[in-house]
Amino acid sequence: MIRLLLLAALLGSAFGQSTPATSAPESFQFLQGHAYMGGESLVWENGKLISTKNFANFDGKGGVRKTVEKFEPAPQAWARFWKTLEAAGVWKWKDHYENSVYIADGEGWSLELRHAGRSLKSQGYNAAPPEFDAFRKAVDELIKESKKLPSS
Repeated sequence: MIRLLLLAALLGSAFGQSTPATSAPESFQFLQGHAYMGGESLVWENGKLISTKNFANFDGKGGVRKTVEKFEPAPQAWARFWKTLEAAGVWKWKDHYENSVYIADGEGWSLELRHAGRSLKSQGYNAAPPEFDAFRKAVDELIKESKKLPSS
C-alpha cells in the first residue's frame, strides 16, 4: 500500500500534479521532553496520529505516568497545519539548535517530517528556532481538531 502511494505521488509530480495541501504526511515524528520531568511523542502511523506522554509521578512512589491517545485529523485540519508550517518557515529550520550554555537537566526536542516532496530533520537541546512556538501551537490545534480514538 505504501509503495502504491509513493508511486502515485511520484507519477503525480512527473505530470505536474502535486500532493494536495490537505493530505496527511508521508512521515511525522515529533519528540519533546525534559531530562527528569518526562516527555511526549507524536507519531504518524497507519493513518493515525499517536500521542504518547510519559510524565514523572510526584505521588511519592516514583516512576512515570503514561498515556496513549490516537487521533485521525480531517483533511481540513491537515490543510491548516501545513499552511501554518509554511507561514512559520518550518521547512527552513536548521538541522540542530543548541544553547551555548550546557544545562544537564534541560529540554530537548526532535522533528522528522516528510510531506509533498519536502523533508525535514531538526532537533534541539535547550534551544529552538524562533518559530518553534508557532509549530507547537499548530500541533496542538491539529490534535484538538482531530477525532480522538480509543487506545488499543
